[in-house]
Amino acid sequence: MSKKCTNIFLVTYLPTILMNIINQAVVYLVSESSQDLIITVNITCMMVLTSVYLSVSSSLPPTPNIKPVEIWLLFNVAYPFLVIVASCLLQV
Repeated sequence: MSKKCTNIFLVTYLPTILMNIINQAVVYLVSESSQDLIITVNITCMMVLTSVYLSVSSSLPPTPNIKPVEIWLLFNVAYPFLVIVASCLLQV
């Protein structure tokens, strides 16, 4: 049981947490003129998180209900998108 929990943590939660840290770090570390860098990093993070979501959801058993891990992954895919939208709105 502990091996399965460790595997779930290493494959699902650790990459998403690290990607969110990268997203936030880029927003705080770059200057105001680096809008392109913020968008590029967040789009790259969205692509990586989407591939994590697809690999995890394909390994889960098919059920009609939404699983908590899917909610976690969908939030983490939506977060970089919201950062991009917020930075674009602040730039205007």
